[in-house]
Amino acid sequence: SLGVDAIDAGSGHKGPRFEALCAKLAVKPAEVVFMGDDIHDLPAMRLAGAMACPADAHPHVRAEVDCVLAAPGGRGAFRELADLLTDHITEDQLKL
Repeated sequence: SLGVDAIDAGSGHKGPRFEALCAKLAVKPAEVVFMGDDIHDLPAMRLAGAMACPADAHPHVRAEVDCVLAAPGGRGAFRELADLLTDHITEDQLKL
């Protein structure tokens, strides 16, 4: 288990859905890392504090993100992102 609190993998109107999810979870969008791979993800991604994408993301997405992962989508990109994030967190913070 990666210990992820929420994933919304639906399509369409992602900006408002992202804001609603943040409100529901009582987090600020600036405190969230958003990973997307296509241009329809960009409105929501731009609201997040950090943006990441898999290696095979649309070129416009790759041009805007903070981190292009080495793995393609569906081939370990999410695990790679989780590892990058948790490498900077202590075990106590992870509550392992």
